[in-house]
Amino acid sequence: MVCALNERVSEMEITNRIVEVSSSLFLKKGIRGLTMGDLAKELGISKRTLYEHFKNKEQLLEACLDFWETEKQRVDIEIASSSSNPVEVVHKHFQYAVRVLPNVHSNFFVDLKRHYSGLWRSRYRLMERERTNQVAHFFEFGIREGYFRPEMNQEIAAKLFFAQVEVLHDNDVFAPERFSKADVILEILIIFLRGICTEKGIVEINRLFYNTNS
Repeated sequence: MVCALNERVSEMEITNRIVEVSSSLFLKKGIRGLTMGDLAKELGISKRTLYEHFKNKEQLLEACLDFWETEKQRVDIEIASSSSNPVEVVHKHFQYAVRVLPNVHSNFFVDLKRHYSGLWRSRYRLMERERTNQVAHFFEFGIREGYFRPEMNQEIAAKLFFAQVEVLHDNDVFAPERFSKADVILEILIIFLRGICTEKGIVEINRLFYNTNS
């Protein structure tokens, strides 16, 4: 009984390690350029062991998407709990993105949408429902605290913002060799925030985004 339990724990540890390492590799090197053989080599395991845990690359990628979503939720909670106002929440998300972006391959999202379209569509629909609720609560918080304009059309504002984020990952629009992802994100955030903020919110934008100490 104890032996069987230890084996299950060990198998779970191997699975978790595969997902954690593969998540980092997919982001760093892109999806298309990595084979299951490449991943097994990087993990220091045999291809057979890898296939015993994940029957194909798409199944492994789906597990990685779950891993990233869990990490995103952890970061969201951490940022929300350490911020005093909604503009500061956005600024901290920007700082986090700037730290993470250098480790993300320029074709990662292109590969996901083009070569794993079914997985992308199913995940996108799920994310769309979740983020719609999240943004609605965020807008209400900002309006209640006096940072966001109460008369704004929240549904339109949310759709406009996420449409801009989608364009961020379009290499035909923002060629990686010409545009820094950090610069593009900054412009998206500033333009968006200035459109929905009150005077109180704009003061906070200037304090956080244009202060060299920030």
